[in-house]
Amino acid sequence: MRLLEKQGPTKMAKALGLQYNSYLDKLNNPQKFTFAHIFKIAYLCDLDPDLIYKVIKNQTFKNP
Repeated sequence: MRLLEKQGPTKMAKALGLQYNSYLDKLNNPQKFTFAHIFKIAYLCDLDPDLIYKVIKNQTFKNP
């Protein structure tokens, strides 16, 4: 998820309806992203939402 931090974080935060700092907090703690956020990120980045969910799941279990 940290790769997203380099992809225009201000624009992504705004598109998700989040404040910049809230967005950065969610990138550092991806389990805080809602399913709505996951689907929106997938749409904006042209990715499969399942892929994003798997990345979040892997990062969450690596860093409990």
